[in-house]
Amino acid sequence: MNPLLGRLPALDEAAACAAAAAGATVLCASRRLARHLKQVHDLAQRAQGRSVWPAADILPVGAWLRRAYDAAGEAGGGALIGPLAESAVWERVLSADEALAGRVSNLRAMARSAGASWALAQAWGLGGRLGRDAVSDDHMAFARWAQAFERTLHKRGALAEAQLPGRVAAALRRGSLPAPSRLVLAGFDLVEPALAEVLEALESRGTTLERLVPSAANAMPRLLELPDAQAQWQAAARWARARLEAAPGARIAVVVPDLAACHEALRQVFARVLPESAAGSVFNVSAAPPLAATPLADTLLAVLELAGGPLDLERVSALLLSPWLGEAVQESSGRALLDARLRRAGEPRLTLTGLRRSATQAACPRLTRRLGALLDWQSAHAGRKREPSAWVEPVFSLLAAAGLPGEATLDSAEWQTWERLREAIAQTAALDGWVPRLAFGEWRSRVAAALAETTFQPEGSAAPVQVLGILEALPLAFDHLWLCGLTEAQWPGPARPDPWLPVAAQRAAGVPGAT
Repeated sequence: MNPLLGRLPALDEAAACAAAAAGATVLCASRRLARHLKQVHDLAQRAQGRSVWPAADILPVGAWLRRAYDAAGEAGGGALIGPLAESAVWERVLSADEALAGRVSNLRAMARSAGASWALAQAWGLGGRLGRDAVSDDHMAFARWAQAFERTLHKRGALAEAQLPGRVAAALRRGSLPAPSRLVLAGFDLVEPALAEVLEALESRGTTLERLVPSAANAMPRLLELPDAQAQWQAAARWARARLEAAPGARIAVVVPDLAACHEALRQVFARVLPESAAGSVFNVSAAPPLAATPLADTLLAVLELAGGPLDLERVSALLLSPWLGEAVQESSGRALLDARLRRAGEPRLTLTGLRRSATQAACPRLTRRLGALLDWQSAHAGRKREPSAWVEPVFSLLAAAGLPGEATLDSAEWQTWERLREAIAQTAALDGWVPRLAFGEWRSRVAAALAETTFQPEGSAAPVQVLGILEALPLAFDHLWLCGLTEAQWPGPARPDPWLPVAAQRAAGVPGAT
């Protein structure tokens, strides 16, 4: 534990929520923990007989830093750019490096990797050591790129999110940013140097700092040996069901190392063992897939692709059967027959014109009308080059012409997905000035990449059984806990130092995973 955390007064969960009710700010290490503490706070307010109460100031630390920077106004210095613009700057830096000419097959992926390493260096105060501690050509190259990235932002008067802690700390020390009277840290087992600088600046302004420490519980651990992962998941699901039946209000967790690699198989196991209740699923698997992997996003991307050129038959088939295309319910039988006809014909790719002709022949008048509207949009827009922001409204009109997201009422998860997709489209406006004018296909490619890189999980799952990864579970407390994969290969896991940063510098700073 950091020395800073060790000297802070400790609060339990109830006391932390009471502090929030009294006006304190609660900074959480994760969004999941922030949602949980808000729920606990609201339940406590209802238990006290209140029907209306002020919203608690409980939020993830990143959201608080952005809010604080906005409150500092011009005193903070520099316009905050979003992740899309950051990635575009990294792409520009890498493409300008002569040493990389012709050697990079996926510039966008490399830019994403370099950006993540640079953010890690900012958080752990390694910026000044990149070149000095470099022991390989890769380290030297990264130090060169980092300098070019920072120069580019400085020339444009811009700021990346990883630079927020330093700017917020400086604004606090200058007195140009109001400091909260009381602040509670929740879910932190370590504090990065950049965040520690902010906390020290808050203390110097008189802010009372405290930390949430989960209450100790009397645990009776058992060790169960099973032959393989599948048997372990089945045993964990049966155990969770038994605990739930014995105490329906219990908080139950199953923690799985490398959850992202097995979340779908694990979800199927739990779905077979844990039945749905009247309120819906009683379990939630938290591994968040890419936003692009959601069915609604797949429909949206297929519409964008079809408006720009030919579409693969498999993608056309999925689009025809999508419940989110306009009038899908009323014309479901006709579209299914059209899909079968197209599959028999076996044309590998279809244009918008060809698909409209086939829809007319298959007597799908509603689909024919929708495809006609897409053709009108294509002739009006698809051949132009525009600033990224200038594509936003035309694309929203394209989606409306396609009838997305359909006429059926969206459930909560679908609605959140749709809103997140619209937000991702709108965020492309942040690319203005960082990339040249884009043709529609180029703009679409950037949106598709952003959706593929954005993890997404709908909020609001209050399921009593939570299946979590290790890092997600760390700040939370449960009544019953099952740890999967208790082997020497997993606990602790192997060291994974960042490949772009000097390993000695990472170890000296205490970067997690460096040893």
